[in-house]
Amino acid sequence: MKRIIKDNKKLKIMSFIVAIFICFTSVGYAFFKNSLSINGVASTVDYYSGSMLPTNPIMLKPEDNLYSTYDTPRSKLSLRSEHWVGDTFIAIWNKGAGISYSKRTITYTVSFSNPSELSYTNGEVSTEIINNDLGYIKNATASVSKTTLQSGEAVEVKLTITSNFLSRLEDQDIKATVSYDLQGEKRYFYFIIKYRGWNNE
Repeated sequence: MKRIIKDNKKLKIMSFIVAIFICFTSVGYAFFKNSLSINGVASTVDYYSGSMLPTNPIMLKPEDNLYSTYDTPRSKLSLRSEHWVGDTFIAIWNKGAGISYSKRTITYTVSFSNPSELSYTNGEVSTEIINNDLGYIKNATASVSKTTLQSGEAVEVKLTITSNFLSRLEDQDIKATVSYDLQGEKRYFYFIIKYRGWNNE
């Protein structure tokens, strides 16, 4: 009889321990599942590696199938081609025959939107004259219309070039480097204008 009572006590203790274990396991699983849900949502945000700033190009002159615009037409400059590949926009301009200009300024504009689910912050832009045969490019400046870019928002990038094309000889290249912070790192977009002389047409 005593043995039966003792066995019953052991059985109750074991049942109690198993019940507590099941409770802890259930609570632990609930927390684990909740954590998985939260982390699962977070993991859907893309991670962008490398230095390229993701861009969604905006065609500013859709009737002409062109991404760029310019504010001061110059009759002896003609657009040869433009290309938007990844993080770089390039417009190539031909210099016409008999060019003889005093110093003139022209502003080129391109636009893109933020295709990511994250914000771009700390927008900056710098310019560099990377090729200036015969010294015809006198100055280059650039600006961005927004220093912070939310998901889906668009920004305009303007590149203003002052030049003095006395002839159509040789080539000139100007680059604007746009940077924004994305996921804690600087990412870059490049806006390049190339002027091509008669010997490189």
